[in-house]
Amino acid sequence: MYMLALHLARIKGTCSEAELRQLTSELSSIDELAEKVLDQQDKIKELAAKYKDVQSTFFLGRGFDFAVAMEGALKLKEISYIHAEAYAAGELKHGPLALIDDGVPVLALISQDSLVDKTMSNIKEVKARGAIVVAICKENLQEACQEC
Repeated sequence: MYMLALHLARIKGTCSEAELRQLTSELSSIDELAEKVLDQQDKIKELAAKYKDVQSTFFLGRGFDFAVAMEGALKLKEISYIHAEAYAAGELKHGPLALIDDGVPVLALISQDSLVDKTMSNIKEVKARGAIVVAICKENLQEACQEC
């Protein structure tokens, strides 16, 4: 499906050739990325043990990360039967922020360099309401995400 989307982007002219080459190259390294995730099993198990008894979990993302947040929330609901919702980080002030209170886990997805500052602003908002934030970000953004 990803390759189909790239081909459609090429036909419609919505991506430059350079962007298409980069995206295709990134797709070819997906096995390495999966290996990096699997190498973090201990950390993942630690997080699962810590949050196994929560009533609700919220996922935040901007741009592409919102789609990933929606899928993450769906998988958490389907597999663990924990209430989970995904929100576009830019829409927090329009209602969802009222659902955040002390101890509620918020998984914030940050993969786009251009959206780090805005997403960090949203993270500060939920932390001010007492949320426990777990940031999931690209390696090159880990320094920016340290305050999470």
